[in-house]
Amino acid sequence: MKPTEEVLQVLTQPSNVSVHSDDALVGKVKAAIAADDKKRKENEDEPLRRKPILVPIPQTELPRQFEVTLWNVLHTLARATALSWRGAGRGLAEHWGSLKYTQALAGGHDSFHIGAWNETPGLLFSTQIPTDGGTMTVHALQAPGSGGRPSPAEGREPNLNAPPFQANVMPDIHPPAEGPVAPEPVRGCHVQPKDFAWFQESLAHTTAAGLMAFTGSGRATARHLTDRQGRKRFTGPEHAADMSVRDAAHTLFGSEYVGTDHVFRLNGPRVEAFSGVDKEVFRLLARGDVGEYRALVHASRGVRPRLTFDKNWGGPVSVHADGSVFALRLLPGQNEEPCACSSR
Repeated sequence: MKPTEEVLQVLTQPSNVSVHSDDALVGKVKAAIAADDKKRKENEDEPLRRKPILVPIPQTELPRQFEVTLWNVLHTLARATALSWRGAGRGLAEHWGSLKYTQALAGGHDSFHIGAWNETPGLLFSTQIPTDGGTMTVHALQAPGSGGRPSPAEGREPNLNAPPFQANVMPDIHPPAEGPVAPEPVRGCHVQPKDFAWFQESLAHTTAAGLMAFTGSGRATARHLTDRQGRKRFTGPEHAADMSVRDAAHTLFGSEYVGTDHVFRLNGPRVEAFSGVDKEVFRLLARGDVGEYRALVHASRGVRPRLTFDKNWGGPVSVHADGSVFALRLLPGQNEEPCACSSR
């Protein structure tokens, strides 16, 4: 096997990840919190707002041992950062995408609320990477809560196919009153029931924008962003000479995908990286049909995900439940003999 082909094969090989989440870890975190609170009090620093309860994550929700592959991780990272290729264009997409995580130990002056006070669930975790090449360990706890899944209790129902709308949500979080006098508001953002429909629409559109950016189509991305999110950064001319555009199509595992490709060198030989989405998914989102796209993804969530070294393609292929695909291969017709190049 040629050296570059060996590298591509390695991308689909699984690696073990261990999970540590138990009562002993809860105790260690509580001790660290107590020590930090004591130090802050001695320094007369403002106390941090923290999640009131931290508990282990049940094994039914997070296995204590699982496998990941490099190519799947790279696919996930590429999807998460697709909107950042034009600077401020990432806007709400990456911000909303990370709201499920909270730095409960570090705290902060601004700790975002969805629904009732202290009811937004969150995760606290750290990753331990051994220097001897052993198993990677993720230390994880959760802060449970009944919030975080907005379903309009009042006001209008969400319309996912409506154009994206930039609402002006008032800042500050208002803690619940514990007596006749209302407490002072604290800094942050509070998504209340009256804003749930808008919030759901924003989440749906920014997810769609990230998926369209993954294909390289600026116009299809722009239609799902507001001006404040950087819509205008995706409305310029699309030309392969100056930016990535939706200009490639491949059939993988019997399905047609459209997107964009990039060619670069890997230890000398040229390789092609293709990022795109299912053709039907692109058609729906390009015309703004977010509701139908979500229904399609939901219906195929159990059969679409796939990751393997595809011999017909010539390299690793990762397909996610959202319809996105990430593939890499050595360009055909090359030999991997190193060139006898001299530096001058």
